[in-house]
Amino acid sequence: MKKTFCITICLSLFSTIVLAQTAQWNESNVASAIQAQGFTYRLYVTPAGSPTTNAPVILTSVTCTGVAPTVLCSAPVTVSVVTGTKVELTAADSPTGLESAKGVPFISPAVAPTGLKITP
Repeated sequence: MKKTFCITICLSLFSTIVLAQTAQWNESNVASAIQAQGFTYRLYVTPAGSPTTNAPVILTSVTCTGVAPTVLCSAPVTVSVVTGTKVELTAADSPTGLESAKGVPFISPAVAPTGLKITP
């Protein structure tokens, strides 16, 4: 299973940067929004200055909309991200359990993949 991600993560800026209520990304190469919504999505967070990635955070209540082959997906998130933290996203096919490669990493505050949306 080949997955391509364009990750958009909405942020709120405080004394540290915190992922806001919603993470949004484009899910590519799918037959429908329903198929994309059925994947299991995981966020991999590597704290600033750490060589070790935390255990993945499984996103729940994922909603996908739009027209295939690329649909917009979103999910509520409650992961703290301080300057220098790296966040990556994967998708896994639920029936087979096959997990995609990690998407392009977001590194707070400003080193980000194309299309990243940062909101104050």
